[in-house]
Amino acid sequence: MDNKSLVEPIVDINAVADEAAELIRRSNATVASEFAITQENCPSNPAFTTTAALAGRLAKPGCHCFGLRLHGMLVGFSALMPAGSGEDGALEVTRLAVLPEHRHKGYGKALLDASVNKAIELGARKATIGIIDANAVLKKWYLSYGFVETAIKRYPFLPFVVCEMELSLPAGRSYHPMSIDDYDEVNALWGNEPGIGLSDADSRSSIEAYLARNPGQSFVCKAQGRVIGTILCGNDGRRAYIYHAAVAEAHRRNGVAAELVRLAMAAQKGCGINKGHLFIFCDNEAGKAFWREVGFVERHDVEIMSKSIVGDP
Repeated sequence: MDNKSLVEPIVDINAVADEAAELIRRSNATVASEFAITQENCPSNPAFTTTAALAGRLAKPGCHCFGLRLHGMLVGFSALMPAGSGEDGALEVTRLAVLPEHRHKGYGKALLDASVNKAIELGARKATIGIIDANAVLKKWYLSYGFVETAIKRYPFLPFVVCEMELSLPAGRSYHPMSIDDYDEVNALWGNEPGIGLSDADSRSSIEAYLARNPGQSFVCKAQGRVIGTILCGNDGRRAYIYHAAVAEAHRRNGVAAELVRLAMAAQKGCGINKGHLFIFCDNEAGKAFWREVGFVERHDVEIMSKSIVGDP
């Protein structure tokens, strides 16, 4: 199981506030010790957070929380909330924490990915965060992710200097059932994807007929009004079949493909279909890795046989 699949949205922060507060205290205790932060000189530091304080901070409208569990235990946490500056289009990543014994396994990045992807989904222009300026290791980590330093600030009520950072986000994404009006952009995306083989079955008229036979089962993802991802899906009444799942290069590794697959499979479930298949080129190793991540398994007990019907008497 990949790390991203371990991260889940927390619908009710009050239900896990005790567990989350304990995790945040333990995770930040090492930082507090390193930088001589105490409850006396900085009572608002996450190392001293309380259940009530955490719930009060994150139960407000516009806040989104994420948790990462291993064997039922909460080992990682992150939250997204309106930026403290009140700036339009900015959302703040806050209380990102992983228990010390579970660090350096990619869990922090998976939690940050979840927060950033949610910010993109909500149409934010940027994600912000504030850290201890002297924490060189953490700063380097955020810089490697793509954040940039925007300000260095000193506050009389804090025993350390704050480094403010931000990450510019692509325009918000939206997902829609595919329509024939999307065809030109969809076909162009397919044509630029080496893992997709096109044929006369992908002509405008053929795709229009396919969508009519399988209404609401194929999807596109759009950013700034342009198609950046597709999935063609339908069923024969017994099994579902996926074709032409593709995401533009600049938008990959941001959850677009996984969401398209989720939408397509949900549509099939609504049709009473309980299993799906897909076709993939044998040498498409990257594609196989993705499909494994979203739950598909390779079959070695069957082979595909094809026959062209056109021209038969």
